[in-house]
Amino acid sequence: MNILKQAGMLTIPLAMLLAGCETTSGFFDNTSGSSNVEAPPPPMADSSASDAMSEPQPMTEPASMDSGMDTASVTPKDRAPTGRLKRGTVQDFVANAGERVFFDVNQAKLDRGAQAVLDRQASWLKRNRRVSIVIAGNCDERGTREYNLALGARRAEVVKNYLISLGVNSNRIRTVSYGKERPIDARSNQAAWARNRNAHTQLYQR
Repeated sequence: MNILKQAGMLTIPLAMLLAGCETTSGFFDNTSGSSNVEAPPPPMADSSASDAMSEPQPMTEPASMDSGMDTASVTPKDRAPTGRLKRGTVQDFVANAGERVFFDVNQAKLDRGAQAVLDRQASWLKRNRRVSIVIAGNCDERGTREYNLALGARRAEVVKNYLISLGVNSNRIRTVSYGKERPIDARSNQAAWARNRNAHTQLYQR
C-alpha cells in the first residue's frame, strides 16, 4: 500500500513536468498560434543614410541664352520695330548664321557647306563680342557609347579650331561631347542618322 502511494505521488510531478514542456514549445516557435511573444519591429530607417544614397545631380551646363534653342521660335520681343530680328539674340544667330554643321559617317572633317556656316558664325560672334559659345559634338546611334563620345569630342574640337582660325577668341569657346545621347531625330534610318551627326553651337552670355 505504501508502495502504491509513493508511486502515485511520483506520477503527479512527472505529469506536471510534461505539461510544462508542451507549453514552452510555443515560446520558441514563432509560427505557433499559442505564442504571445511578438517579433521586434524593424529598425527605423536613418534619414541621413537615405539622403546619402540619392542619385548624384548631373553636371550643370553654362546658362543658355534661350533654353529652347533647338526649337526656337521668333517672338515679337525679338524683333526690332522694323520687323527685323534684334541683333545679338539667339534667333538672330540661328537665322543669320546657323547653329549646326553636319558630318559624314565616322568623320570629323568640315565640308564646304559646314565651312560656310562657320564663316557666318565667326562673323556674327565678332559682331557680338559679349556672347560666348559651347560647341556640342553629336553622333548617330550606331557604335558604342565610348566610340561616339570620342568622335563627338573630335567634331566639337574641329569646329572650335576653325572658328579660332577665323579670329574668334578661344576664351569664348567651350566644347562638350554628347556622343549619341542627345539625338535631334529619334528615328532609326539614314535621314535621322544624317541629322544626328552634327556639332551644335549654343550661345551663352559671359
